[in-house]
Amino acid sequence: MPNTILTATAVTREALRVLHQKLNFVGSITREYDDSFARQGAKVGDTLKVRLPNQYVVRTGSTLAAQDTTESSVDLKVQTQKGVDLNFTSVDLTMNLDDFSERILEPAMSVLAANIEADAMNTGRRSGRL
Repeated sequence: MPNTILTATAVTREALRVLHQKLNFVGSITREYDDSFARQGAKVGDTLKVRLPNQYVVRTGSTLAAQDTTESSVDLKVQTQKGVDLNFTSVDLTMNLDDFSERILEPAMSVLAANIEADAMNTGRRSGRL
């Protein structure tokens, strides 16, 4: 069987798959869709509006205690870009994707995931949400 060369698209998709798998805390964060970005030509820019989950109180007893629903959001400024920049040879690109992922992408995405999660946790602590 002839060697196949890994493409940038294949490497990127695999890197994102591995990263997604490793982001345990970040995966638990609410990521509700804000339809204000659905307008054609709308540009997000460097600030996102993040909708906060509704907060309710459980009653005890048989007396009705109706609650208002107040939806709120906060602005999240995108101020940090993170990445793991790699050099690899054309010989590395002749490996099958599983080997490439195990040897190169897994360690790189593990470091990136840990760094992203640390930032997310620190941001939550600073804002009083953790």
